[in-house]
Amino acid sequence: MKKLLLIGACLIGVATCQEANAILILDLDSTPPLATPVKLVPPAKNPSIDEIAAALGVTTSDIGIEIYKCAPGGTESDVLASSYSTIFDPLTGGGTADIVWNGPFVANATYLLMKDGDLGSYVWNISTWDGMETIRILDCFPTKNSVSHVEFFGAVGTRVPDGGTTALLLGLATLSLGYLRRRI
Repeated sequence: MKKLLLIGACLIGVATCQEANAILILDLDSTPPLATPVKLVPPAKNPSIDEIAAALGVTTSDIGIEIYKCAPGGTESDVLASSYSTIFDPLTGGGTADIVWNGPFVANATYLLMKDGDLGSYVWNISTWDGMETIRILDCFPTKNSVSHVEFFGAVGTRVPDGGTTALLLGLATLSLGYLRRRI
């Protein structure tokens, strides 16, 4: 019985110590695109949530609020500024960027926007993103100018354990109760 408890404790330790290491890649050149974006015009201004909703055929409540924004060489802004960082390549923002989760808060994001000053904006539906994966955006504006900024919309969430961790905790609790029942 002691061996069984030790194995259960080791499994829980391994399961709870793992972080998200996956990468969500948004690449316009992949065939088919890994996530199909919607291109918005006019490029001269930052599209409002109403304009994004109209282009996507959804309501503004489906999009949510702006929760993170970053420009090349600038600082992050909005409510999740301390929870994410964006690395542009090149640093001037040539159309490639990695958005990395720093914790502790997680975005319940719905849409991601990348804007160029002259060429317009791309918007991706990222509602299935877990908020902890790195988002890698590849080659959006490789031929002209650079990225103005990236931003995502949605709501602020909290980090919760995955189903596997919950199942392991339940299993350990059951084993512990069985062990205690035999001892008492």
